[in-house]
Amino acid sequence: MLPNLMALIASSFVGTVTAAILGLTTLAFIGVIPVSNLNWGTILFWAQQNGAFPRLWWWYVPAGLCIAIIGVALSLINFGIDEYVNPRLRSAGERARAMKKKGLNVNDAVTAVRSVPLPAPTPDPVSSATSPDSSTSSPANTNQNTK
Repeated sequence: MLPNLMALIASSFVGTVTAAILGLTTLAFIGVIPVSNLNWGTILFWAQQNGAFPRLWWWYVPAGLCIAIIGVALSLINFGIDEYVNPRLRSAGERARAMKKKGLNVNDAVTAVRSVPLPAPTPDPVSSATSPDSSTSSPANTNQNTK
């Protein structure tokens, strides 16, 4: 049972860590957490309070980049864990690596849809004899309101 849940547990953990980091940073930026705590949110808070936006970029760009890098890194770790644990993704990755090793293009494995011209439709003599011609007026077309 645990191997089947490993991808779910790992992705939940990584998502929770990402949410905790972003939550703490957001709370510190809006000033809910005491400013004596040093974190990326307080750096952004003091940059805003001292008017650093946009001319004093060295106050807020490092903190913003660190937040972005942590988010991307945790997402990539989540994708890697999911590919390692999920058998469907694992076999697709192994197949792609084997194709690259042979020098084949990975996208060549996709079945191409052939464009074969369809034969011209032949009129069905039975259905054309029983269906009314569209040029003749039907009773529904003659009962129009002419007010």
